[in-house]
Amino acid sequence: GPLWDLAEDPISISLIEQAIQSGKPVAAVCHAPGVLRHVKASNGAPLVSGKLVTGFSNTEEAAVGLTEIVPFLVEDMLKENGGHY
Repeated sequence: GPLWDLAEDPISISLIEQAIQSGKPVAAVCHAPGVLRHVKASNGAPLVSGKLVTGFSNTEEAAVGLTEIVPFLVEDMLKENGGHY
């Protein structure tokens, strides 16, 4: 899934970075914003830094009982990478 596989896959990360650098739109919903965990902007900063972002919230994760199952919480990761959640 996006949190286990795609977020850590160098090929996926590179494809997203190439799309961004080419001016192509990139969007993700639910848990999928987790794939942006290691994606960098052209200046080397996290892609989400300084941007308005959203994704599966910590509250939603707790409600479905997956807080201790997922490898990281999407909301926390987006905030840690400088996103405005």
